[in-house]
Amino acid sequence: GMVSNLYSIKLINKTHKDAKITLKLEDAHGSIKMIGKDIVVGKVSKAESAFFVFLRRDRIRERKTKLFVGVYEGGERVQTVQTTFMGPLGEGH
Repeated sequence: GMVSNLYSIKLINKTHKDAKITLKLEDAHGSIKMIGKDIVVGKVSKAESAFFVFLRRDRIRERKTKLFVGVYEGGERVQTVQTTFMGPLGEGH
């Protein structure tokens, strides 16, 4: 089965053009599902969004797993963000 965590993200666009943003897991066997519509950050403005990360339960080895989420604009990675995925407690805990 799958285990999910909910995350929120705040983005700032300092350029003078709108930015369509996509998020990708960089190092984990899982997926990201956005809540709501795609992220578009207007020129010189801010945006907030929320998303779920889904990981396979059999891939989770620890209570806290480090994840790296790539922030992409137009197919080009503009930043990598590190976060923690909180997994379920093991059997017998």
